[in-house]
Amino acid sequence: MPDGQQGLAGLNRGLEENGELPLGTWHRWLWKCDPQAPLAKRVAVNEMHLMGLLLCRFWTMCDSTVQHAMQNGVTVLRNHHTTWPEHEAERLVLMQKKPEDMTLRELRDTVDNLAIEFPAFAARLHSDENAGEHMAAIEALVTQCFTRLGILTAAIHSDSVLDDPMAAEQTDPGRFKLTKAFIRRSICTFLALFRNMYMWKNATHIRADTADVSSLTQVFKKHHVEASNDDFHTLCMYATLPIGALLTYKTDFPGMYNHISQVVYFHNSKYERRQRPKIEEIPKGDPLHVLPAIMQLHPDIALVYESDDMDITKPSTEWKWAVFPGMIYLIDPEAHVYHSPNILQLYWVYLERQREKQQGHTHAHRAPGTLAARFKRQRTDCVY
Repeated sequence: MPDGQQGLAGLNRGLEENGELPLGTWHRWLWKCDPQAPLAKRVAVNEMHLMGLLLCRFWTMCDSTVQHAMQNGVTVLRNHHTTWPEHEAERLVLMQKKPEDMTLRELRDTVDNLAIEFPAFAARLHSDENAGEHMAAIEALVTQCFTRLGILTAAIHSDSVLDDPMAAEQTDPGRFKLTKAFIRRSICTFLALFRNMYMWKNATHIRADTADVSSLTQVFKKHHVEASNDDFHTLCMYATLPIGALLTYKTDFPGMYNHISQVVYFHNSKYERRQRPKIEEIPKGDPLHVLPAIMQLHPDIALVYESDDMDITKPSTEWKWAVFPGMIYLIDPEAHVYHSPNILQLYWVYLERQREKQQGHTHAHRAPGTLAARFKRQRTDCVY
């Protein structure tokens, strides 16, 4: 049976008997499970939650040399923020304690804080000369927290460890276990965090000066902006949310989600709509301002969000705008991911690829000087 089709019971049996999971399990969890699938009535979780549980338990069984190979994210963020003011590193790290020593409350606070601060962290990366180092530090910290969740879910603990009464329930006098609701929320947040890191690490990052995009601004007319106001406000609301907030809301309140505003006001009852910039500011390339206007010109480009059911690891038949908190990516039909802080650069990529297609270039045989030859794919090592 192919690894990707192996049942969850078989995966769990292999993990318990051999401490192993098949190659590709991580990508199956990240991109091949539907995060928003209905919860199974008997167990109150879906496939994505169960796969996440298997993986965090797997990390607890890893050889110690594998775990120690990861840098301590707390130390790196505290001591190596060479391009950040100190307060910015402190916003990402609440305490010096390593995740392996954290109580449940400390772990929850650390992960919640990462979810809140990650969008601002991601937005700084394009101007950070040590972006790879800082992303690796965040990755290590998130992975260590994920491993700690695996330890806490695998056994019964005292209330000195499971010290959050809202997330733990008593099994015997003085003995507690995590609630299913907390496990679901945690797996949702970790999935979103790992998806965000995957996108950045596998994207082609386009510099702001890659192409002269000034001529592109001439295609946008007032009616494109006026007609896209609803999309603008939707993107602005989404941009204010913590990582994983939309998925967690849909999981906690199944069947009740109708609009992103529900999630926004659930987290911030004082939210106020952002005023849209004038059309003259389009050349600045603000993604929240310009993307809705591009969508008016090219409605055939799909729009997906961080927690949607999507597999970006295999080719498809369509282009996609992938909206993540703090980042907007462009994904081509060959599953290449592009990012730029100036969305006009991404629009230019799309137009160039369409022009090349019309001229008869294929992805496998691009002529010198075509778009593919002008970019160097930027990748960094990752634990998954």
